Amino acid sequence: MKLIKAIFFLCALSYVMYAVMFGLFAPQFFQYMNIVPPNHWGYVNFIGATSIIFAIMAFKVAKDPLGKKELIPYVIMYKLFYTIVIFVNKIIYGVPQVWVSMAYLSGIFTAILIACYFYVNCPSHCANKE
Repeated sequence: MKLIKAIFFLCALSYVMYAVMFGLFAPQFFQYMNIVPPNHWGYVNFIGATSIIFAIMAFKVAKDPLGKKELIPYVIMYKLFYTIVIFVNKIIYGVPQVWVSMAYLSGIFTAILIACYFYVNCPSHCANKE
């Protein structure tokens, strides 16, 4: 269970990174990465704000995976949907490579989180969950 806790803690930290990057330093990030900014920063700042919600959920799961296992699908969906949105938009419109790289990482993380979900929800005879 220590590994599961560590994985969700890392996931929460990634959401905090999104919150800081998109909520506080979006213009600087876009300029540094040479990405054309949106027509207003509200689009990006909203991602930062919602990332806080998912960070809180992931931190709760990291603290008590069995007790908070009902939150795990939401934590997974945030990573999964980011991955899907980026790859669909890459196919249809094209997106800057930085978003694609982040989507690959999110996709890998999503697979790991799904494995954690199944482990946490495995009946007690499947694994020692101490």
